[in-house]
Amino acid sequence: MASAHGRILHIDDDQALAILVGRVLGRRGYDVENIASSEAGLERLARGEIFDAIVLDHFLPTGTGLDFLTATRALPGRPPIVYVTGANDAAVAVASLKAGASDYVIKTVGEEFFELLATAVDQAIETARLQRERDRAEQEVREARDRAEILLHEVNHRVANSLSLVAALVTMQAKAVDDPAARSALEETHSRISAIAGVHRCLYTSDDVRSVEISDYLTSLLRDLEMTLMKEGHAATARLQAERVEVGTDKAVSLGMSVTESLPSW
Repeated sequence: MASAHGRILHIDDDQALAILVGRVLGRRGYDVENIASSEAGLERLARGEIFDAIVLDHFLPTGTGLDFLTATRALPGRPPIVYVTGANDAAVAVASLKAGASDYVIKTVGEEFFELLATAVDQAIETARLQRERDRAEQEVREARDRAEILLHEVNHRVANSLSLVAALVTMQAKAVDDPAARSALEETHSRISAIAGVHRCLYTSDDVRSVEISDYLTSLLRDLEMTLMKEGHAATARLQAERVEVGTDKAVSLGMSVTESLPSW
């Protein structure tokens, strides 16, 4: 197997075993530091020391490794922990996993234990690396999505303003036209532009740019039409009864144009 590289904190008060673990992991390229108590381990982590993994024995001078797991579980950036238990401590091994250990190894006599421990350390470090990369990728996706939503809201805001300006210009042009057919066509164009502008106004204030809440949209659209009619000297009031339903933007535009074209011409 290819040589590994990393810094390992080994918490175990069995100095003879610690020497053997240091040799085995050292042959894989790891720099192993042994300490005898969980308190010393907590102090090292509290100082901000960086380790790629921790090998943690169950029985310690002032408690068990489970106490260490509990004390460090909420620490940000805690390294993966490989838990070492006795041969008859299967229940403890399960408890260690529930407490946040990445893996466990049953302590036995012979070379098999050291090989299993080294493999568990390799896998724990690799799993932690992959998790960090996945978290980083997910964060980048979230940030990219947030930036895209901000830009899209800004685009919808600008489009709505531009369409409102075009609608106002169409209204001015309609006033200057004497031909009834041309005036009617401009009035219809104004209504359609207003309907589309209303959708974009809803979109730049919405959390989801794929849809529009139809009752809010139609209420805003009718309010704009009432104001237009009042400016033209017409007294008009529109009433709306609609359920709060999310509608796709294309359908919202079609509904808006249908509403405006069903109202009397100004």
